[in-house]
Amino acid sequence: APNNSWNREIAGLGKLVAATGTCHGINPTLYPKWKSYAAGSVGAISDDALRLAKDTVGFETGLDESGVEFILITTRGISSNYADTQLPLRRHVNTQKLQGGFSTVMFDDNPIFTDDACPPGTLYGLRVPKLMWATMKDWSWMDEDGAVLSRVPGRDQYQAVLYSYMQMLTTERGAHFVLSGITDKIR
Repeated sequence: APNNSWNREIAGLGKLVAATGTCHGINPTLYPKWKSYAAGSVGAISDDALRLAKDTVGFETGLDESGVEFILITTRGISSNYADTQLPLRRHVNTQKLQGGFSTVMFDDNPIFTDDACPPGTLYGLRVPKLMWATMKDWSWMDEDGAVLSRVPGRDQYQAVLYSYMQMLTTERGAHFVLSGITDKIR
């Protein structure tokens, strides 16, 4: 059976954090405050590029962009490149210990997380309090026929369907930023 999830999946950061395109029915061409700061062709990642993005978001929205409520998400290569820029400036890279025993590199007391699903050469800056989940139906097993497991025809297998009706939302698209065209050594 074909995958019927086209236009039914959770909106990703590419849609939520952008300077163009309609999001949640609002067009940034008509409402300029409804666009994220976006910079392309950044090149080598640097404190200057990150600070410009955070300061621009803060200036445009009036939000204080300092504090741990702001996070950065990027690829392993960009995170590694950023850590490399810090080595000549410090004896060790500034890191933070996270729950579960993981560590992360920091920029201005904001953690830089890596995500293997992040597009190559891209870094997202997210103001966490401006993101939310709208959930109509929490995770559940599809069992309308009375059984969670169904036999797969012609195979020695069973299958089950886990589903949820939810969407990721932003309450202020301009509170986030995206940098692209960053030198990425992994991909």
